[in-house]
Amino acid sequence: MESLDIYLKQVLSYFNFSSSNSLILIRIFLPIIMVGIGYVLKFSLDFFLKSTVFRMIHHSKTNWDDQLISSGFFQRVTRFIPFIILYHSCDYLFSYSNTLSRLVQNIALTYIAWNTLKIISLVLKVFEEFTSQLDSLKGKPIKSYTQVVKILCYLVFFIVIISIFLQKSPLGILSGIGALTAIILLVFKDSILGFVASIQIASYDMVHKGDWIQMDQFNADGDVLDITLNHIKVQNWDKTITTIPTYSLVAGTFKNWRGMKESGGRRIKRSLFIDISSVHFCDKNLLEKLKKIEVLKSYLTIKEDEIKIFNEKHKDDTSIVNLRKMTNIGSFRVYIREYLKKHPLIRQDMTLLVRQLQPEEQGIPIEVYCFTNTVEWVPYEEIQSDIFDHLLGVIPEFELRIYQKPTGNDVRRLFNESE
Repeated sequence: MESLDIYLKQVLSYFNFSSSNSLILIRIFLPIIMVGIGYVLKFSLDFFLKSTVFRMIHHSKTNWDDQLISSGFFQRVTRFIPFIILYHSCDYLFSYSNTLSRLVQNIALTYIAWNTLKIISLVLKVFEEFTSQLDSLKGKPIKSYTQVVKILCYLVFFIVIISIFLQKSPLGILSGIGALTAIILLVFKDSILGFVASIQIASYDMVHKGDWIQMDQFNADGDVLDITLNHIKVQNWDKTITTIPTYSLVAGTFKNWRGMKESGGRRIKRSLFIDISSVHFCDKNLLEKLKKIEVLKSYLTIKEDEIKIFNEKHKDDTSIVNLRKMTNIGSFRVYIREYLKKHPLIRQDMTLLVRQLQPEEQGIPIEVYCFTNTVEWVPYEEIQSDIFDHLLGVIPEFELRIYQKPTGNDVRRLFNESE
């Protein structure tokens, strides 16, 4: 810088500038020249990185270094050069004013600290993208942890900037911040709660990105799009987006359908309501008709022989109550069970149950409980609908009726019949 200073004085004197004017011009142009030299070095290093280092990185087998390039990490690093040069040359460039020298140095240090913060943010972003591609870390709330690191970095940056302009040690400022702890806790309350909740969510493996969750108090029912420090984004089935505070998952209750997806089977749990007045014992004609049904033939034959043996032992008893007879509703229940056992789209290795529930004012519920061999929504609904379409169509064969409340047509038909 001294040589450059002398050279500029010689050039200005050659053009007959007075010493006072030369001093003013040198004070203006010398800082500009030093910053210009810094940017020349920066662009030269950028060119070197692009022409050599970047090519080596692109030919490497790893992927994270390519993500560093695309994120602009290396361009951020080279931005330090002009401001480092400016910082170290301030004492000479502004020797005529300690105040100006200190101000420029503080500005340079502030930019250096800010650029460092941005570099850390870029590295954390690359880390998020890299870990999201690892099978062992998929679904983990990595973004929540990186956000905590970012918050801490911003706090450190804030303390460093204050220490730079106040000319005090960062440790001294930290000791003074202790009095502001209550305010800090109030400001960052959601972030602190979210951080604690993120740790619990990760530790207990409660939610992954891509899970289907249901949280009725927030009207959330859909897939998890993103898990951050403060909120979880859920895309509902109607394509709306619901934002849920992260700590609400720990403080409240929610349903995660991941277990259903991982099991490979989706539950069918639906009832048919049978009109009680249509329930009766099977007579000979009905049994003969039911024996023609392939899935019932073996069962009815075995059951008929069993009942015949029992009734022969009680042949002297004339009361029908003391004798055994099959019912149409029981035969229908067995038919549903055997039909589901033969169904190619129903999981046979999972619970398969057809049961009669307590009679209600709508009739007798016959509940079908089984699992399909797919968890996809549309195929699942198709399988479920096909099964109940068939059951509703076959139920008259058992001389049963589905319960249905009277409609206007029923009342009108009764009225016409009475006339």
